[in-house]
Amino acid sequence: MRNFKLGLALILVACLSLAASADVVSNVTATEGPDWVKVDIQGAHNYSVKHLPPGSADYRSIAIDVHGASIAGGLEPKAALPVDFGLVGQVRVRQMGGTVRIFIDVINWPEYKVINTGSGIQVALKAFQQRRKDPAAMY
Repeated sequence: MRNFKLGLALILVACLSLAASADVVSNVTATEGPDWVKVDIQGAHNYSVKHLPPGSADYRSIAIDVHGASIAGGLEPKAALPVDFGLVGQVRVRQMGGTVRIFIDVINWPEYKVINTGSGIQVALKAFQQRRKDPAAMY
């Protein structure tokens, strides 16, 4: 009886791991409006948001980590998608182990929100409106 329960538990774990499919980031686009920039990330569902300090190019980065994900077809996208509109400089995408990281490089911290679209997420940034506080100071 004990072996039966152990075998059943192993089968259940195997089924659950097959059912838990990884996200595939299929497309990342940046669109500009009169005073906004929208970054659409297709295929992102399990994600977290981080704020990274200025790097070598003096950009700060809003980093969207899509956990348990891969880039569609295993392709590495071009180095950067230039935006150069208001506070938003560029968008970069990198595969980092089992995580896809989308960097939104900004000159200063803009007001923004992350929206779940059902097929992924959208980051809506106010291109000309700075946050009142540095995000690092808010935590």
